[in-house]
Amino acid sequence: ITWLPALFPKDQTILLLVHAGSIDCYTVLEKSTTAGFSLLLNLIYRIEMFGESSQQNLCDIWAIPMQNHERSASAAMNFTILGQGQTSHEILCCDLGIGLREAEYCTRDIDARDQVSSQDDLVVHLFGITNLKQPEHVSCLAVVPAIFLPFIEASTNCLMFESLAFGSPYNFATGSSDGTVRLWKRSDQEVSIRKVGREDNNWVCIGVLNSRSGPVNMMSIGNFGLKIATAGPVTHGHEIEIWNLESCVDIAYFNLNSRILLDSCPISVQWLQAGNGQSMLGILTETELQVYAEAKVKEAYTITGKW
Repeated sequence: ITWLPALFPKDQTILLLVHAGSIDCYTVLEKSTTAGFSLLLNLIYRIEMFGESSQQNLCDIWAIPMQNHERSASAAMNFTILGQGQTSHEILCCDLGIGLREAEYCTRDIDARDQVSSQDDLVVHLFGITNLKQPEHVSCLAVVPAIFLPFIEASTNCLMFESLAFGSPYNFATGSSDGTVRLWKRSDQEVSIRKVGREDNNWVCIGVLNSRSGPVNMMSIGNFGLKIATAGPVTHGHEIEIWNLESCVDIAYFNLNSRILLDSCPISVQWLQAGNGQSMLGILTETELQVYAEAKVKEAYTITGKW
């Protein structure tokens, strides 16, 4: 499961649930009653990522907010949904536009088959499903954390949040079995109402990291895309590599900043971006939790806690 990184009118949120080869979209709304509060779930849309006749399943999904056309409570919010096939390991991408019935999506005609209305006055538009043209076997994927800017919507005087994810140097990264990490960026950054085939692609690779000789099994992106931590096996145990973004114009350039050797295989690797600008990295293994912080010494990262 994953949440769409947005808050919709009436304080609704949307939960995405993988169901075999499809993705179910549920609205989640808190309702107040005399007995207290309850959560209402309503299925508003089902995305058939592989087609209704396919036997392939999805093993994981991610949601990326894309640029919106206007700032208003009724404006459609745009997202890219990524899904990875369980057996094929291919990465499928689809664009979603979600808003109120009167929301303006584009001046182009909308295929009526791509429009589904819910009982909560939300309309979902699916703008095509494509394959990510990744030359190597994808072993892991990580998205750049979304950044939200609060603003007051003029017509309703309500507090709203605008996603700034499109301002990141790239949108997501894929790790491969050959040890490379590829950085991907949307070429147009705006959801387009185009009927596209599965071989068409709006994503371009803007950088490649030669992380290791073996596979990249795990990856985490921190500091709004400026840091990447990759994990994989080495001769004597496992290793975490930390990369820092140095420059990004048309091509992203990362430098290897530090290596952390582990005795056991990591279960999870996660970044924390503190409010004071410091980055912290949490590494969970079968026997302990390690927390690393960036230090102003020769060794770039030092352990700050171990449990």
